[in-house]
Amino acid sequence: MDELYSQPIELKHLRLILAVAEEGSLTKAGEKLFLSQSALSHQVKDLEEKLGVYVFYRVNKKLLLTEHGKTLLDCARTVIRELDQTHKQINKDSNGESGKLRICTECYTCYNWLPAIIKQFSLTYPQIDVLVNAENPLKPMELLRSGKADIAIVFTKDPGADLQYRELFNDELLAVLPTSHRLTRRKFLSPRDFIGETLLTHSSPSKRSYLFENFFNPAGLRPAKVAHMPITEAIIEMVKANLGVTIMNSWTVQHYLGDKKLCILPLGKSGMYRKWWLASLKQSEAPGFRKLFEDLLRETLFMKRLQRKPA
Repeated sequence: MDELYSQPIELKHLRLILAVAEEGSLTKAGEKLFLSQSALSHQVKDLEEKLGVYVFYRVNKKLLLTEHGKTLLDCARTVIRELDQTHKQINKDSNGESGKLRICTECYTCYNWLPAIIKQFSLTYPQIDVLVNAENPLKPMELLRSGKADIAIVFTKDPGADLQYRELFNDELLAVLPTSHRLTRRKFLSPRDFIGETLLTHSSPSKRSYLFENFFNPAGLRPAKVAHMPITEAIIEMVKANLGVTIMNSWTVQHYLGDKKLCILPLGKSGMYRKWWLASLKQSEAPGFRKLFEDLLRETLFMKRLQRKPA
């Protein structure tokens, strides 16, 4: 591995070989590279001594490439072309002319609204690829720190000093019951109301749960049974069949407000709200298109959340 950092051939040597091959002499090559002839002669001597072979034939004050020199010329053309393309790509990325925006979330249900925001963003920046990383929604900060995501939409703040947060909005958690349920006459539900119930949830019981940490655990109570079901539609159908109840965020529940088989109730007299944040690494450079995406995110999600007056 150390050999990669101790190669005798430097970029200046490749530029020299390419310039001499194109111009035919050290004098003209020097004019192209803005170097004196003596400086170029020193570079040629330095390269040949390091390689232990001749790179040029010297014929009538002209330099002609040896076979070793021709091999280096092929390398020079490839390397310099790649560097030029890389430089142009970096300029495009920094100017917002192209690039990628990689997103991860802490909740599967975010995917209900994320496509609409991406579509709206693409109208302004069609050349930017928006990629959603669903690799590990339970550990979005790991995706940020490993460089697999640029921004994370989260409701849990990591105490690490390497992260920064931008507040998005407060989202309400709501209980969803079948209309035949005994609790539908209530104005709101408490943790005690779930004793004896089967709670259908997106999160696995073995994983950290915002709902349990902030609603059930402080009361020292739990539902009789907790069933993990990652698919929203399946949960809703189970609720309609009176096989359990669920608690979901407002942006998911709003799709079922008109369903006469369901009853939707708040948690607690004043409701239960969860604050969402946009997280990113502090040292990460934010291109202009990322700022637009963040603004779209805040605006769209603010409009989507349910406006409910406390009971």
